[in-house]
Amino acid sequence: MVSLPQAVVTERRLRTLLRVRVTSRARAVVAATSACALVGGVLVHLDARADLRTERAALTQGRLEQAVAADDAARSTAAVATGEREAAAAREALAGAVERVDGVRASLRTRTTERDDLRAQLRAASQELEGVRGSLLAGFAELGLQGEQIRALDACLNGVSRALLQLAFEDDAGAAASLREVAGPCSAASVALR
Repeated sequence: MVSLPQAVVTERRLRTLLRVRVTSRARAVVAATSACALVGGVLVHLDARADLRTERAALTQGRLEQAVAADDAARSTAAVATGEREAAAAREALAGAVERVDGVRASLRTRTTERDDLRAQLRAASQELEGVRGSLLAGFAELGLQGEQIRALDACLNGVSRALLQLAFEDDAGAAASLREVAGPCSAASVALR
């Protein structure tokens, strides 16, 4: 082997050293850049994972809200169906009540007509009764007058009969006294007989 001169060797060593230093710097820069890129990649990855978790949570929350909304919609549908059934039953009950009210109104009209007819009959009967009452009062007044006349005539006839008996027994004074006693009733009876 041929040995190289010392200057060439030194120069070679310097080049090698420079190469090592340049290579070491380049490697350090590459390593630092790689480390920064790796850290940046990890941060982007962690950020992406955090975003993914947030998206998953939002999706889960959305699904939960959708399930709750579907449940609420099902309950609302059931409530609407129940409300419609209750409204139909209320309409039927109202129709029945309207029929009963119409029946009661018709019955009330009939009863009112009957009442008015009975009132008219009562007025007619009352007027007729007033006429009969007037006739009765007149009849009773006439009967009362006739009763007085009959009593006066009876007293007169009894007195005259007594006087005739007394004359038959020749009691002229007694006969005159008997006639004087019945002079008033005989006078009333003669007025009534006219």
